[in-house]
Order: sequence, then C-alpha cells, then structure tokens
Amino acid sequence: MTIILCNSIWKRVFLLAGVISFFGVGCKEKELEPTPPEPARSPAATRPAPQFEPITGVGEAQEAHLATYPLPQLHSRLEIVTIIVQAGKPITPPMKYEGLMELRAGSLATVTENNRQTRHRGDMWQVAKGDRITLQASGELAVVRAIYLLPGEK
Repeated sequence: MTIILCNSIWKRVFLLAGVISFFGVGCKEKELEPTPPEPARSPAATRPAPQFEPITGVGEAQEAHLATYPLPQLHSRLEIVTIIVQAGKPITPPMKYEGLMELRAGSLATVTENNRQTRHRGDMWQVAKGDRITLQASGELAVVRAIYLLPGEK
C-alpha cells in the first residue's frame, strides 16, 4: 500500500510540475512591439481673421471676402463671401452674380416675391443674377456663405 501511495504522490507531483511549467511558458511576459515615433506635423496654417465690411446699400449687414479662385477653363472665377445677418433687420443684398448660398449658422427666412422659405444650418440654395432675395435671421444672427461665379475673367 505504501508503494501505491508513494507512486500516486509522485504522479501528482509530476503532473503538478508539468501543469505549472506548461502554463508558466504561456504566461511569460512577452516583449511589446516598439511604438513608432509620432509623425512630424507641420504647424497649422493660420489665416488672418476675416475683415467684415458693410454691404454697400444694404443697411447694417456685413460681409467678408474670404477667397477668390480663378477658373481659367471657364474664363471666370469663384468668389467666396461670408454675410452676417442680424436678427430683426431683414436685408436684401444685391445679387450681382449667379451663385450658391449656404446657411452656416443660425436660422434664416428667405423671401422672394411671394415665396417664403425657412432655412436651417447646412441648407443650400441657388441664386440667379439679379434675383431679389430678402434674408431675415430668426435667432440672434445668421451666417451665410455665398459662392459667386463671376464671368468674363481670362
């Protein structure tokens, strides 16, 4: 009986040692892959703050010319303008050129002859040269981005 008991204890010891060595190999700390260095980033391009000026012949509305891009194949250029519309002061800016308008902030009502539409942030609409559109801010103010197509440039 002592031989069976000893034999059984040795089996258990060897089994336990085998299990510990098996799991010990699997749980060993592994070397982490090296982290690549952060890519070098150029400093952010800073632009001057837009200079808002009153719109000629339109009350207290203000506009800022942001950029002009030539379109040589079309013999024209794009002009990008931001227009600020104050609450309670509807404006009717002159539509000298064909273009696209986008409401960037606030809410706005556009009024044309007999049509009134409420616009929300992100809405875009097309304007034709000579259109008479009244812009009326619903909140404190509204910011409109206008992109005009100016013909006749070479």
